[in-house]
Amino acid sequence: MAWLAAAAQRVIRLAAVLRPTKLLRLGLFALALGCAEQSGPEHEISGKQLYEHYCARCHGVDGRPVPEQPQARNLADRRIVDNLSDESISMTIRMGREPSMPAFRDTFTEASLQVLVAYVRQLSGSKGTHARPDGGP
Repeated sequence: MAWLAAAAQRVIRLAAVLRPTKLLRLGLFALALGCAEQSGPEHEISGKQLYEHYCARCHGVDGRPVPEQPQARNLADRRIVDNLSDESISMTIRMGREPSMPAFRDTFTEASLQVLVAYVRQLSGSKGTHARPDGGP
């Protein structure tokens, strides 16, 4: 937030020397720049932290299902993950999977979801986007 205070001080100094119309244009420009990022202040999104918070309780920290959830998909198995498209993984996270995976619906921003999907791929060593949206052959 220090950057915001510094920017406000610069605008106040400029206001003293600019005509009102130029000041208005400058203010509108600054407002437009400030609204470019809809997710709020800049912060790094960690796929590992998202996974550990939302997924590891069933899929395990390393992608292998925990004993209490043996039906959870093994995300450490590259043969499984390679058969899933990024779209399919995203949709499963958003919509859930019967009988026991909850739907996370709007829990994640699109950027967070992409980072989480990339982390899920990393658990198995899978690379890239795959062409099968339904995960089938």
